[in-house]
Amino acid sequence: MPKRVLHSVVVICLCLTAAFAADDPLVGKWRFNPSRSTIIDYMIIESADANRYAFAFTGSPAPETIAADGTFQPGMDSTTLSATILGPRSWKIERRSGSKPILTAFWKLSPDGKTLTDMFTSFQPDGSTSTENLIYKRTSGSSGIPGTWERIAKLDSPLELEVRLAQDGGIAFVLNGGAAKVIRFDGKEYADSGASGFTSTGRRIGDNAVEIVTKINGKITERREITVSADRKTLTRTMHVPGPSRPTVLVFDRE
Repeated sequence: MPKRVLHSVVVICLCLTAAFAADDPLVGKWRFNPSRSTIIDYMIIESADANRYAFAFTGSPAPETIAADGTFQPGMDSTTLSATILGPRSWKIERRSGSKPILTAFWKLSPDGKTLTDMFTSFQPDGSTSTENLIYKRTSGSSGIPGTWERIAKLDSPLELEVRLAQDGGIAFVLNGGAAKVIRFDGKEYADSGASGFTSTGRRIGDNAVEIVTKINGKITERREITVSADRKTLTRTMHVPGPSRPTVLVFDRE
């Protein structure tokens, strides 16, 4: 699985937050059910101006706009990103952290323009690599590589989500024993202390459901709906982001 997809799922799970009473149906321990979940891995490539393109990938906090000239330019999370147009149907994408490679992707467009093959290589800290051939289907755009591309991804890593009450009146969600993420569901917009320009607003939309809207610099980048089944055995989180035609749906079973 591309590292960006796993990163996206981790971010998604850390943001599953709500505010109810002590018997909140969300509170408890939940285990990810991959057989009932649908993870949409997407890539959005848009022309910005002469030889410049905006790239948005699964898990990206915001689009990255760079010139497609083969040079490394500032990208997200203090990385650098490079795009090289090898031909009318072939691009090379690279990402680095300092001088260390993170990924290399060779994109090849099918003759009919409907399918994009991504030979994706990720680089591990120990120097090892992993390569996958990923197939994306076009959902927007008419010709060339620019457009919106989607595929259904798999997540094999185990995920355990713990939901508990927080002291500030919200509810904390803890993924695999990591740091807690807390959001209050009072309809107010709160800044994220860990990321500049990020804000979130939470509200209840039912006895067993909440909605979270995330913005970056005032622009909505994500809307999440979190529901618990009537028997309180299943938690479902549905994420809508601009661009992809289908939402990512993660299903968790109560332990």
